[in-house]
Amino acid sequence: MLELPGVQSTNRAIATVADDRIWLQSRQLRSLTRFFLEVVDALGASFRDVVLDGELVVCRDGRLDFTALQSRLAR
Repeated sequence: MLELPGVQSTNRAIATVADDRIWLQSRQLRSLTRFFLEVVDALGASFRDVVLDGELVVCRDGRLDFTALQSRLAR
C-alpha cells in the first residue's frame, strides 16, 4: 500500500465546515481538500458549522477500493 507523508493507510480525515469555508485534512493536519472536491461540494450542500471525523473510502462495484483511494492521494 502506498504511504504518503502525513497520510496514514487508515485514511482518517477531519472535515470542517465553518463560515462558508470547507476543508478536509488528515489527522496529521495535511490538507486533503484538493483531492476530494466532490466531498467538499457535498459537505457544503449538507452542513453548516460542523466538524466531522471519519474515514475516506472509494467504493467500486459494492466493494472498498483502497488502491483507488491511495492513487487519488498520490496525484
